[in-house]
Amino acid sequence: MKKRNPIIGFLVTHPNRGAKKHEDKKRKSKMPTAGQVKRLLEQEDNMQVVCEAESGEKAYQLFGEHLPDITVMDLNMPGMGGLEAIKRILARYPTAKILVLS
Repeated sequence: MKKRNPIIGFLVTHPNRGAKKHEDKKRKSKMPTAGQVKRLLEQEDNMQVVCEAESGEKAYQLFGEHLPDITVMDLNMPGMGGLEAIKRILARYPTAKILVLS
């Protein structure tokens, strides 16, 4: 039986993610943008990005439609934030696997 590829539900992020520079004691670094994270995931042969959302409401809706193996969620989104979306997803789908960006 052929092993199926994991599906990544890319249910994130605020449109301006990665716009702020974050200071580090040793160096200045910039947070990756949503597009950069998506491109990294899409480069992997065993991963597929199935959808994107720009708000927590849309993330919750799309999660129910796609039931991804893994979800990447930004906490800072317009409308219902990522934390509330995560709470609602886990209440309905307790085995959901969610990677959080902050």
